[in-house]
Amino acid sequence: MKYHNTITQISVGMEIDNPIYGECVRVRLEDECGGMFLVFAQDADNDIAQEVRIGLDEWDNICQAVLVLKNQTLVK
Repeated sequence: MKYHNTITQISVGMEIDNPIYGECVRVRLEDECGGMFLVFAQDADNDIAQEVRIGLDEWDNICQAVLVLKNQTLVK
C-alpha cells in the first residue's frame, strides 16, 4: 500500500495568531458522503466555532460575486 499526503485544512491569520486556537480563519475540506465542500470556520468570543459551508460547485460564482463587490468604486 502506498501512502500520500492530502492537505485538508489551512489556517489564515496574522503571524502573531496561533493557527490552532487563535483568531484566524480555518478553511477546510469536508465530505459527508454527498460530495466535497469548503468550510470556513472562526472561533467566536464564546469559543464556539462559527462556520460557513460552501459546495465546491458554488465556489466559482461566489468568487465572481466577491470580485464584483471588491472592484466597486466605493471600495477602491
